[in-house]
Amino acid sequence: MFSLQTIPRTLTRGGIFLFALSLPVSHVPAQFGIGIAVIGWLLEGMFLKRWRIAWHPFLGLLVFYIGWNILAAALSIRPGHSLAAVVDNEWPALVMLMMFWTIDDAKFLKIIVAAYFVTAGIAMAYAIWQTFAGVEFYRNMTLDWIGGYYRAVGFYGFYLTFAAFAMTVFFLAAAFALEINKLRLLHILLALVSFGAIIGSFARSIWLALAAGIPLFGFLKDKKLGFGITSFAIVLVTGAILLAPTI
Repeated sequence: MFSLQTIPRTLTRGGIFLFALSLPVSHVPAQFGIGIAVIGWLLEGMFLKRWRIAWHPFLGLLVFYIGWNILAAALSIRPGHSLAAVVDNEWPALVMLMMFWTIDDAKFLKIIVAAYFVTAGIAMAYAIWQTFAGVEFYRNMTLDWIGGYYRAVGFYGFYLTFAAFAMTVFFLAAAFALEINKLRLLHILLALVSFGAIIGSFARSIWLALAAGIPLFGFLKDKKLGFGITSFAIVLVTGAILLAPTI
């Protein structure tokens, strides 16, 4: 039964779920999800007098980032235009606050991660297919031909945006893959598929970020794992350079 007591929480959770489910495919429904979550959070605070607000040191980085953007916009040649652009581009960061402030049980967190992984897996597989087929159905666009393959863009339409997204999928899936759970093999598969999608994007900046991030990821988990991953990465990069120097 829906009531004034449950509607705000339902809206917030539904919005976050929509965000997680649709983000790998499109930013539009994902942003709608953020908006719905914020509305639910505001209703809970205004009508139920339960303002879910908490501080964490990590939020200081978010405040610094937003503050720096606002300062830069205010000092620009066209401050009004620049400030509007900051609002337009950065307001989705509210989802970080919504997730930190409103997700208070592990069960729901697992649900949204699972939803995110399902659609992310579809997006990663689609990107790998693009690399070999050279066809982009979603926007009916021509893919760049590079070294005998096509540059994958996933559902995003721009290879850098997609590659950066794929990198987050890779590290999140890899983190889950290192834990003992029933879905470990699926997490390993998703990590491998997302890695392949990153390679197929031919986004060199993301390749470099991945080359630096994977060893660090390994060292944070275990020193031996870090050395092993670093050695494997060196061999992999050296082999790629020798086999495809033009890339």
